[in-house]
Order: sequence, then structure tokens, then C-alpha cells
Amino acid sequence: MLCKIDHCSILIFCDIIFPYYLRRENQLKKLKESTVWIIIWILIYLAGFFTNIYDAFSNHGIHIINGQYYRFFTGLLLHTGLIHILGNILGIYFTGKFLDHQISQWKLLLITVFSATSANAIFSVIAPNSISVGGSPVVFSLIGLICVSQLLCKDAPRFHFRTQYGEWIVGYTILSNISPLLGNFSILIIHLLPFLIAFLLGFIGIKCKLLKFR
Repeated sequence: MLCKIDHCSILIFCDIIFPYYLRRENQLKKLKESTVWIIIWILIYLAGFFTNIYDAFSNHGIHIINGQYYRFFTGLLLHTGLIHILGNILGIYFTGKFLDHQISQWKLLLITVFSATSANAIFSVIAPNSISVGGSPVVFSLIGLICVSQLLCKDAPRFHFRTQYGEWIVGYTILSNISPLLGNFSILIIHLLPFLIAFLLGFIGIKCKLLKFR
């Protein structure tokens, strides 16, 4: 069925739609780095119910990766189950709650992507036959940035343990690293690597005045 559209209808349409997209554009500019990760994690997790995305995107050790080096990054987007993804969502939410407003979101996103992806690449060499997934390297890269900012930036907001974000971050750090007590040191390694990489990047960025925490 064909509809006749007059000039008045077009003007009304523009008056409604254009402001909507302008508002959406302003919202995107204010989008937090932690929110980006959470949205991607949830979408990928839901996609896993309909596709074999785990086999396609999980991080592989260097002996079994077969040149599919994109897995160093895509492994960060996958989670093994509901508890796994909820834990990392809470971890990145509270680290972001403390850190997101202190630094450029683009710089924060670049640092977390680089640190976590590099950590997966190094881990694939350390454990060449491993298969791993999870967004915890992203969270621990943020924790690394928090630590370096507290040490080097006197003007940065102080981290307080007796706060909601402080208790959650400390709790996340402890609970996610219990496995070494059971003899599984691989999780401790994959958490320590992004922490150290982000700490080093933050150190260089602060000393070279490329990063400013406010």
C-alpha cells in the first residue's frame, strides 16, 4: 500500500526524529568505558545461546591458535557462565565508578584493550596449550591504573577502602584470586599480567604528562 507524504508530515517527522538523534549523540559522547565493556559482554553472552561463539572467539595458547591472533582480544569478550560474567560486571562497574571520571574515556579504553590483549598474548606463550576466556584482565588493568595514580598523582582522588566501591574492588580482587590456594596458578598469572602492563603504561603516561588524573 502506498502512502502520500506531504511537506507538513516531513517537517513533523524531522522535528521529532532529529532532536532524538542529537540527544543520542550527546549520550554516546558521555558513554563510560566501563559501560562499553559491560554492554559488549552482555551481548556476546546472549549470542552464545544461539551460536557456537565460544569455539570461534576463545583465547588459545600459541601451540593451538593456528594464526588466529584475534583471539587474544576476543577471548576478553567471553564468559563461561552467569556467575563469571556477573562477577566481572560488578568488578568493572565499581572500578569504573572510581576511575571513569578521572581520565579521558578514549585513553582509558585504549589502555584497557592494549593491556588485557597483551596479557592474553603473553599468557598464550606461558601456557601454549591452554584455552581461556573472561574479561577479568580488563578489570585488573583498571586496578593497575588505580594503583599507579594513587602512587604518582597527588591531585588524583584518593582511594578509600571503607566505601562501597573500595569494598567491592578489594572483595573482587581477593575472591577472583582464590584459585592459587587450590593449586591453580594460571588465573593469578592472567590477572597479574594486565595489572603490571597497565601499571607500567600509567607510569609512563604520567611521567611523560600524557595521562592526567583529575
